[in-house]
Amino acid sequence: ERLGVPPLRPGRELTSAARSAKACACTGVRWCARCRDPQLRLEAGMDTPLAIPEWLVEGLGASPDAAPATSQSGRVHAFDPSLQAAPDHPAFSGVRVYPDALSQAEALGLLAEIDAAPFLPSQSGKQKQHYGPRFNFIRRKMNADRFDGLPAYAAFLESRLRECVARDASGAAGDLEQCRAALAAFETTDAFVLRYFQDEASNLDFHVDDLYAYGEAILDVSLDSDSWLTFLAPAGPGGEPEDLVAVRVPLPARSIAVVYGHARRDWQHALLARDIRGVRTSVTLRTLAPALRETEAGQKVLAKARHPA
Repeated sequence: ERLGVPPLRPGRELTSAARSAKACACTGVRWCARCRDPQLRLEAGMDTPLAIPEWLVEGLGASPDAAPATSQSGRVHAFDPSLQAAPDHPAFSGVRVYPDALSQAEALGLLAEIDAAPFLPSQSGKQKQHYGPRFNFIRRKMNADRFDGLPAYAAFLESRLRECVARDASGAAGDLEQCRAALAAFETTDAFVLRYFQDEASNLDFHVDDLYAYGEAILDVSLDSDSWLTFLAPAGPGGEPEDLVAVRVPLPARSIAVVYGHARRDWQHALLARDIRGVRTSVTLRTLAPALRETEAGQKVLAKARHPA
């Protein structure tokens, strides 16, 4: 369930004429630069995109390139990687960001490996590569028939994050302990590469990664350009829209971030179109949820994931 916004309705099938006219992969409420026209969306049987809350737009400021400061309303807060915390919103926890986790040469080598494989069109103006089982999130079903293993760089990136966390001594001790516990139960079973384009208004709308399919820790590697990850959640137990607050987490190029705990389960996160400068490539690593790992199908996925594709 999405926090603070109506739940998504399943995207409708588009007619071939409408799909050709809009020339993108978006359905339902998803949008990109090619399908923002209201008349085009109507003809394609699409829904009106979900609006970003006005207070969040105001809190972001006029310049997409400026680092966010805590807004005067007290609802938009900045995350500081040197503290592994949002100083003005201490209730936020469950994110760690490691700038310069990859050298320039490592990042270029990783991009070359990624570019050696084809990309497919994806919703919201992105392109994608996916290595892992496929899920029907509504029916709670997993299909790993087409999964033949992970790219070799997945193990390298997981290992590099573990090195960063092992050296980390910043932030709250309890939060760091929770991060290490999440990684202790982590083994990559899913690698998702997304490529964002400023000219396409590429974006990733607010969501929580599915808890049936995926485990506690989510790893994200940023390449090509800097960006920001925006988290959204109620500030209090009421969960009313007027109680929502946001935390803006910087994602510098060549950084690795890990999301776990409260940020993983209780906060939505998004990549806003305004935060894509030029081209951004990300690699997201996930692991199967604990219940799935214990099934026969889950064991087969783990076995495949331990061997490069």
